[in-house]
Amino acid sequence: MNIRQIEKLDMSHVGTIKMYMKNQDVLIALSTSGNSKNVVNAVVTAKALNGKTIAITGEKASRLSEICDVTIQLQST
Repeated sequence: MNIRQIEKLDMSHVGTIKMYMKNQDVLIALSTSGNSKNVVNAVVTAKALNGKTIAITGEKASRLSEICDVTIQLQST
């Protein structure tokens, strides 16, 4: 996989969010690490469109826990 393909993967959800997200819609982001680049980019896009964001992540602090309006951190087993 080359860098352009990786960059496209990192932005994979952004186009869909731009198309459908409306003011005050809610995006629920799921990421075990809370640092998945494509999910973080989706949240940044949703927030730029005045959306509300909820993250469901693992128990460690993460980029999603920093930028989302609400974060639910689940304990690992």
